[in-house]
Amino acid sequence: MLYDFELTVPAGTLETTPVSQDVTMEKGIISEIRVSFPPGPARTVYVRVKHGSTQILPKNETGSLNYDNMTIISRVVYELLTSPYTLTVEGWAPDATFDHKIRFQITEQSIDNRDYHYVI
Repeated sequence: MLYDFELTVPAGTLETTPVSQDVTMEKGIISEIRVSFPPGPARTVYVRVKHGSTQILPKNETGSLNYDNMTIISRVVYELLTSPYTLTVEGWAPDATFDHKIRFQITEQSIDNRDYHYVI
């Protein structure tokens, strides 16, 4: 399954009060996360992907992604096996002059009711 969505990050948004968007998914294993920065933000827009309090991308808790005209492709193995199956994307842009849209694409392998160890 592929989830595709954009997060609009308003200019002047602080890291302490980031804009966020919840993404409802299904039980499964996330295998890839893509984050596309269009031309224009000039590294003034920062984003991260979380599951509850666990930061998935980038993996380091104090890290964030901030690029210009680049798509980051991260191959991961992250299990969403217990409800809620919700990820949160967060963004901030304290020094940006304009609002920016950052595109996210998340690939997930579904798991049915069988023991997931046999599905992998």
